Parts: sequence; C-alpha cells; structure tokens
Amino acid sequence: MLRQALLLPFALGIAANAASAQESANPPTAPDGTWLVALRDDAAKAESQPWTMNFAAIQDERPAGSPGAEQDEEQDDEKEKSGFLYGLRKGFEKKPRPLDAPLYFEDPYINTEVRALYLYHTFPAQTALGRGDVQVAAVQARIAITDRIQFIATEDGYSWLDTDTFGKDSGLMDLAMGLKFALLVDEEKDFILSTGGRYTIPAGDRDVFKSLCREWSVFATAAKGWNDGKTNVIGNVNFRQPFNQADGNTIISWDAHLNTELFEDFSQIIEVHGLHYTQNGERLAVPIGGLDYANIGSQRAAGHMAMWGTFGFRWRIVEQISLGVGYGFPLRPTDNNDIFESRVVANLNFRL
Repeated sequence: MLRQALLLPFALGIAANAASAQESANPPTAPDGTWLVALRDDAAKAESQPWTMNFAAIQDERPAGSPGAEQDEEQDDEKEKSGFLYGLRKGFEKKPRPLDAPLYFEDPYINTEVRALYLYHTFPAQTALGRGDVQVAAVQARIAITDRIQFIATEDGYSWLDTDTFGKDSGLMDLAMGLKFALLVDEEKDFILSTGGRYTIPAGDRDVFKSLCREWSVFATAAKGWNDGKTNVIGNVNFRQPFNQADGNTIISWDAHLNTELFEDFSQIIEVHGLHYTQNGERLAVPIGGLDYANIGSQRAAGHMAMWGTFGFRWRIVEQISLGVGYGFPLRPTDNNDIFESRVVANLNFRL
C-alpha cells in the first residue's frame, strides 16, 4: 500500500501529460467545424516556464569576433574618439581636403592633422616681376581643441624666388596662425559650416617678398556631401586686411572645390579660385599685389582681380594618410591675371 501511494502522483502526472499531448494533436472542434483556439496568458506561461529565452532580445548580442560585432566596436570607438585632438568625427575626418591656394583655402572640418606641402608657381612675362617662378615648401598643422574648435597654423616654411626683375633669392616664409569654429554640423544632411580668423606675423625674409605686411584675416567655409559621402563640395571666402593700410592691400578671395570618388580611396578634384583687390597700399607703384603668396602693398592693385582653376586628385594611401596633386591654370588672360601663369601643387596629409 505504501509503495502504491508513493507511485500514484507520478502516474497521475504521466497521464496528464499524455492527455495534453492528445489534445494538442486533436484539438476540439466547434459545431460548425472550425477549430477552437485556446488563448494562453503570456505572463502565466513565462512564470510556468522560467527557462524560456527571449531570442529577439539576445539576437543583437553578436558573438565577439563576428563581422557584425567588429563593425559595432569600430562605430563605438569612433563615437568615443571625439573632443581634444580627435575633434569632430562623424565621417567628416575622411573627406578629401582642398588642393590649391593652401595658405588661405580652409576647409570646415575639425580634427588634428599635419599637412606637408609643395608649390611651384610661374609668373607671366607681362608682369612687373618679369618671367620667373617661386617654389614653396612648408608644413601646416591643425589641432583639434574640442569637437568644435581647432587651432590652425597655415603658413611657415621656405621659398625660392627667381624673376627677371629681381634675380634669384630664397628665404623664410611668414608665420600665420589662428582658430576655427564649427558653427553648424548636420550629420544626416552631411553638412558643416565653420568660421574663423588668422593672424600673419611678418617673420619671413624680404628678399622673397615676405615680412612686408602684418595682416589679419577672417573666413567662412562650408562643405556638403552627397551619394554617401562620395561626392563633396567645399566653399570658402576670405577677407584679408593689413593692420597698416600703407603696408598692404585689402583683399577678398574665394575658393570652390568639388571632389568625386572615381574608385575606392581615389577622388578626382576640380577647383576654382578668385582673388579681388579692394584697396591699395603705399609700397610699389605696380598693378599686381602678390596673389595668395604675398601682400606687397601695391599702389595700383585696387580694382584688379585674378582667377584660376585647378584639376587634380587625392589618393588615400592608408586610413590616416592621403596624397593630393594638382595642376593650376589661368581662367583669365595672363596679361591681366596678377602674377598667375601656371601652378603645380602637392600635399601629403597625415591625420589622427
């Protein structure tokens, strides 16, 4: 009797499970032949089966090392890499940078980078300088202070000048530095607008037309991307003013840039540049002003302008290093285009 009493609960449990299985296999029907569906309480079911796993809740927890998990980790790392030194990421750091007019064409991006540049520029024979050329080698630095503020050092280096009028000379460039602020950032529309200012210190050699003018300048620059960032435009406007009007010319310059990705890590670049002299200085009685290379304070430059285009490319060698090369050509007759005849530019950009 005792053994039967102990086995009775197990027998009843087995019978109940068998009945439940039979009911699931042959559910009851209504008089009209439709199947009756039993409604189950999800909460009660969860309590009765605490071992049930919520697959939807865990399916996004990808195993470590899987492609999806690796991509998520990279995105998280990019979000963390912002602010001091890293600046503003959000994909803007990968955009191709401008090529020509390197001393004054400022892009709107905020990050830390070092740019080594070389420029070879030829003068037309019709100018007061006579036929000749100038070569510039320099290193620019841009340092992100926050994700919206950047320190810029845009002029330094060394130049070699060779003209029919003045012969051959070489010497140091001036120094220019300032700050840039990102005013408007729209990640969804791939748009950024920045503004800033710079101060030029006359620390160069006069033999190469430097150390002639203490100058301040302000600028506004914006960029817009399309096609998942494969096509981008950059626009920039500068206002340059000498501290002493007798020493230099007042200048307004503008730059427009278009880059299009031809294939992965390689973009074609087209640029247009313009420069307008709005006020004379009191130095040389010539109708040229030095373009974007120098500010010589000409007495007869006001009302004159220069325009040129640049065609080139930028190749991203690795993630943080890119090479840009371009050729500049006049968009006005060279006898009325300041000191511009032709130009070759190259820069190697290293970013954090």
